[in-house]
Amino acid sequence: MKKDFLEKTLEDIIFDAQDRIVERNFPFVLQRTVRQWKLPSQKRIDLFSFTLSDNAIQCRIFELKREELGLASLVQIISYYNELVTLLFPHFTNVSIECFLVGRTIAPELMLLKDNLVNIDLYSYRYDFDGIKFNHYPSAWTYTHEEILKQVKETEKSKQFYKELLRYQYPFLEKEISEL
Repeated sequence: MKKDFLEKTLEDIIFDAQDRIVERNFPFVLQRTVRQWKLPSQKRIDLFSFTLSDNAIQCRIFELKREELGLASLVQIISYYNELVTLLFPHFTNVSIECFLVGRTIAPELMLLKDNLVNIDLYSYRYDFDGIKFNHYPSAWTYTHEEILKQVKETEKSKQFYKELLRYQYPFLEKEISEL
């Protein structure tokens, strides 16, 4: 019998179903995954996934929240990232560290930072009769220029902003701008 979400923590669900969780839109874990991995500072990473090969390490840090992801979550995962950088770079010639924040909802200010200043992937989740499902909000840093332009052009607010910008820059093109 499937356990209810309230009986199992988010961490348990992800850790216990590492091989199947990708089917629910969760990022894949690497070769080895550890729960509650303690850093020298005594901070604990919820899920730390890594692969070692030929003087290289690839890492994934997963910070999990049962409720909303906010700025405090971002500060927390950045502190893990910074500590890992200082620990790993002296010992490996190739270091890759990816950060993932997972929560029920995502604060608007965190979405803004993700799209402009911080290279981080965000995931929201929902738990229903079919089990857990994830929505991925990739860092804008991973988009191509064309993909960003497409997203910008598709939103009405962006259209209005660009129309105003064009009007300011090219007032003599008012008729053409109005037709956009």
